[in-house]
Amino acid sequence: MNQDGYTDIAIIGEYITGSGPEGEVPFPVAGIYFQQPDHSFITRPELDQEINGKGHNRTLYDVIQYVSKQRATVH
Repeated sequence: MNQDGYTDIAIIGEYITGSGPEGEVPFPVAGIYFQQPDHSFITRPELDQEINGKGHNRTLYDVIQYVSKQRATVH
């Protein structure tokens, strides 16, 4: 996703809060794992918060398109 040649992983989990009148309405939460040269993975929590906060977490296509345009750098 960040055009560094390594395989990155995007996930979307659906959660429910379990309380209140809308507690059983599922909502998506996306996360990105960027592969490093040593084949480990790291995350950028601030990017995950941005993806979810701006609503780019509905589909994997949305997540990938958004992250690809951000030119995310990871170290």
